Amino acid sequence: TRAIPDSYNFPKDAPANKFLSAVPTGVEKYSDKEIICYIDESHSGKNVNLYSLWDNETQSSIGRTVYITGNVDLTSGYFYAAPNSTIYLVEGATLKLKNSDSQNLQNGCNYYIAQNASLITEGELKTSSANIYNHGTVSAKDFNPSSSNDNPNSGSLFYNKGTFNVTNHIGLGNAYCIIVNDGDLSANTITLQGGSKLQNNGTATIKGQTRVDSNNLSWVNNGTYTTGSFSYTAGSYDVRNNCKLTVNGDFYINLGDTKDDRNFFMDSNASTVTNTLTATGPFYIIMCPDAVFKVNTTATLNAAKEHYGIYGLPTNTNPTGYAVFQAKDIVAGSANQGYEVTYGGNLYVTADTHFAQGYSGQYPYIGFEGGCSESNIFTGVDKPAYTITSSECNPGFKGAPVPFRIIAEDLSASENSDFDFNDVVFDVQLNWPTTGEHTITLLAAGGTLPLTIAGEEVHAKFGVPTNKMVNTEAWTAQKSPVKFVIKGEYYNANEIEVRVQKGSDWPLLTAERGRVASKIAVSTDYKWVKELQDISEAYKNFDTYVQNGNPAEWWKNNKENSLIYNAK
Repeated sequence: TRAIPDSYNFPKDAPANKFLSAVPTGVEKYSDKEIICYIDESHSGKNVNLYSLWDNETQSSIGRTVYITGNVDLTSGYFYAAPNSTIYLVEGATLKLKNSDSQNLQNGCNYYIAQNASLITEGELKTSSANIYNHGTVSAKDFNPSSSNDNPNSGSLFYNKGTFNVTNHIGLGNAYCIIVNDGDLSANTITLQGGSKLQNNGTATIKGQTRVDSNNLSWVNNGTYTTGSFSYTAGSYDVRNNCKLTVNGDFYINLGDTKDDRNFFMDSNASTVTNTLTATGPFYIIMCPDAVFKVNTTATLNAAKEHYGIYGLPTNTNPTGYAVFQAKDIVAGSANQGYEVTYGGNLYVTADTHFAQGYSGQYPYIGFEGGCSESNIFTGVDKPAYTITSSECNPGFKGAPVPFRIIAEDLSASENSDFDFNDVVFDVQLNWPTTGEHTITLLAAGGTLPLTIAGEEVHAKFGVPTNKMVNTEAWTAQKSPVKFVIKGEYYNANEIEVRVQKGSDWPLLTAERGRVASKIAVSTDYKWVKELQDISEAYKNFDTYVQNGNPAEWWKNNKENSLIYNAK
């Protein structure tokens, strides 16, 4: 189920009984006077003029119904089907038209191309308020449908469930020019303008540029869409990537001064992968949880106005999920300009390098909204502890492993300790950033004895003397977390040695349960106890946990916040 449904309801394929295996029994061969007839290879090179006939009953002109069978080559002949005619290409049939005839498909006509049938022209295929339903193959140099802007019943629809190959250009120009692709579509370039509409549910391959240029069109990808470049301007309500978009060159976006409902939208688990991104002028990229927008090289951001930028949109089905915007390098489009980009909502931003925060007067280079902050930006080897599983729509994202927190007490209760389990507090990410390397994030040092983590003295890491406590009370030293990497073959955190100096000895702090000098693993939502307070008083379930291991998450409730550091 999509987070937000498409705003336009695309048409469906024709009924199965429209795609025929053979000419129906009793149908006569083509003649000037037959309302229903067939043509076959015997008509190749001849003139086929399916002009309107007069219906005495309705006192009006009516179209013809014609069945194409065999290999019919009219490139040296003539083909015309009057308005409101119905043309069936039965299985295995081929109809070849010269350019002047393929440019003249009349209004109200419906073409039904069965499996293994082909409609071929070396020139332009142009429908004038006509519909083509293709289960076979259609080949043309260009495809340029036209229709009446003010009449949805006179539109030009190309519904492809087979192969649609355009060697040069597809041009969709107004409100009721529609392509729905359930099969394979290819072209050199494609342009959508006016209120035109394209829905890809299959595989679309555009060698050159995809140009999406209107404030009232629909470009919707539910399948696999690959293009040389992608240019999106003006801003429409219905430009949506719901599956996999690959841009081999530049993704360019400039939507003008629009509201956030005119955007480039990505559904949950969708992906956009582009070589470069040029986001200049106001723009919105909005992604649902587990969507990935990946820039293989440089993302240039230059929104130049407050609020515009890249947002992660939580959904009812995944309110805590995040989207990921990643690039090799994220650079500012202009020097000393406010609001190069705004990051908002449930979004992680990762890059090898990202331009620094700063101010142009009172305006920040990077704006933040909806709970997003500088802590959502990760650079270098630093990655969020968030993983997106790969799928047919998404290459996935491998973030840092979810860290867990180690709290340790360097004295036993018999030594008249405060027993606060804050003598060292640190987070561990095993085998990150690579196998055999493990990231330690040092958070607090409430002890006054030399204490090491895998040989690294914690007070020294904070830049304070050994007798100085850090981050355990308002009156202790206040320091930012310190990250460092240790090496070794560790398969669980208990194997990482934590030692404290007592005289000339360096005893190992163990993970055994009981009120003795020890270390305990908890999750990162655990907040450590204040200095000189007892952990059993701060967390009432602690003693029960020590005795029998329950509750496993003893810090979740039944606690005294006044005894907990930074409790909220």
